[in-house]
Amino acid sequence: MNGNLITITGARHYFGSNIFQVGRYVRLRKERGNSYDADAISVDIPMIGKVGYVANTLGTRFEGTQSASVIAKRIPNECTARIRLIANDGVVAEIIDEKPEAPQRLVEIDSLTKRKRRAKRGRKVKQTA
Repeated sequence: MNGNLITITGARHYFGSNIFQVGRYVRLRKERGNSYDADAISVDIPMIGKVGYVANTLGTRFEGTQSASVIAKRIPNECTARIRLIANDGVVAEIIDEKPEAPQRLVEIDSLTKRKRRAKRGRKVKQTA
């Protein structure tokens, strides 16, 4: 079991699972004041906002992924994850950076990843300054 894999759940309450793309970076943030779950960790996409939560119960997380209660003990208040798998009832992401990065940096990384994918497909890539 990979200790860095998590399940993102609750997307249907925000933008739906169509907002996710494999390879996209997301921001994980602990929600200390959450009255429903003391270990709640929200999932945000830069420039979009909250898109779900890290699953915390056996019924909501995929086998082989860590619960929010487990990872909350080892991550800082904010960290970065990358989408690895999209399924009908959840999304699997991998915690790739347990140190916080500025949201603008995540947008830059996401844009660079998209440009590389287009270049591999042989499409024209718009250069940025």
